[in-house]
Amino acid sequence: MDVPKIHRVSAAAAASDGFKAALRKASGLLAFHAWVGTGDLKDEHLMVRPGSREGEYEIASIDFASAFAWAAGGALGNMALPPGPPALLANRDAAAIADAVARIEAIAAERSNAVVRALPDAVLPEVDKVRISTGLFERKEGVRSLFANAGWM
Repeated sequence: MDVPKIHRVSAAAAASDGFKAALRKASGLLAFHAWVGTGDLKDEHLMVRPGSREGEYEIASIDFASAFAWAAGGALGNMALPPGPPALLANRDAAAIADAVARIEAIAAERSNAVVRALPDAVLPEVDKVRISTGLFERKEGVRSLFANAGWM
């Protein structure tokens, strides 16, 4: 279920230390959202499930339809701190964000290019594959400074 539903159906779970810890850990998603340029960021797009232990939770982000919207040659021009989801912003954890930034930086251009290129042309035309691959590489270089300059890591 999504974050707002957790608050509606189980206020105790939403107020628990385990749920807050899951949100802090998931705040690394903020770096991912900045990297891919996700624009539609709300708590309804944060899915929650019970973790492997009692009182633990896992959080995932969905709905990336607005991602990768930069123009060719302009990937860095619209790079900004994510304006949401509110639950992640309220539970930012510098270590989780720094870890996510390091993981993004460690992705080889060849790997991200291969993932983008694997999409069928009917799903993503060649011109968009080039635009996205180039943009991911360019934006990868800017994520650290964006979050460091904001004091978020």
